[in-house]
Amino acid sequence: MARILIATPTYNKVEPSTMSKVLQILGSTKDVGFVWEAGYPIDHVRNRLVKKVLDTMPDVSHVLFLDDDVDPPAKIIDMLLSCQSDIAAAIVPIYVDGVIHTNIQVYEHGKKIWLSTWGDKDEPFDIANAGTGCMLVRTDVFRQMAWPWFKWDQETQDAEPVGEDIYFTDKAKAAGLSMKTHPQSMCGHYKKMNLLDLIMAINRR
Repeated sequence: MARILIATPTYNKVEPSTMSKVLQILGSTKDVGFVWEAGYPIDHVRNRLVKKVLDTMPDVSHVLFLDDDVDPPAKIIDMLLSCQSDIAAAIVPIYVDGVIHTNIQVYEHGKKIWLSTWGDKDEPFDIANAGTGCMLVRTDVFRQMAWPWFKWDQETQDAEPVGEDIYFTDKAKAAGLSMKTHPQSMCGHYKKMNLLDLIMAINRR
């Protein structure tokens, strides 16, 4: 039976809707725990959460990373477990460089693109990369991968900085681990932004 730990990195402010959903899951689902960590850069926080699980929680089979501003569906754990993959990422809308898309990357004609539509899919499907806003990871994945699992990588001079989440999923893919998403796993994502930026982003689609 899966024993799942919800792990939330935070800057000491968890959105009320996020915390409400966590409490709902804890109250309705057996074998689920919750832990949060703050006070360090985001990649350090994620690594500390993983290390805490590996060092002190041997019965935990999966870690569900849930960012402090993400509002998942009530049945998110069942959805992500049904992917039957090493890593299962929920679909989270994001706003980057003036464009709204999702945290999921898929392969199209041999290139990675950000997922923006998926209405033709009913079952879990393979993905190329994903942000960790809401991501279920088998604990054994961390045992198979060398530390650091997460790293904010700014070392490549001629390339864009790589966030700690894409660093992790790139590393997992290189290790031959499976990664999927569930088409019904759409999450809310709370961000403070200029409404003009939102209108411009919508018009660019």
